Amino acid sequence: MNRQKKIRQKFEKKLKQAKAKRFPKNKEPYIAKADREAVNESNIESDNSPNSQSAQASSSSKED
Repeated sequence: MNRQKKIRQKFEKKLKQAKAKRFPKNKEPYIAKADREAVNESNIESDNSPNSQSAQASSSSKED
C-alpha cells in the first residue's frame, strides 16, 4: 500500500508541475496596503507638480 501511495504521489506531483507550466499565472503580485498608499501619494505629488508649474506659467502669461 505504501509503495503504491508513493508512486501515485510522485505521479500527481509531476502532473501538477506540468499543468502549472502549461498555464502560467498572469496574476499581478500582491502589494501591501501601506505600499499602495505610498505609491498613490507619490503619484499625487508628481501629478501636482506639473499642474502647479503650468498654472504658474499661465498666470505669468496673463500678466503680460
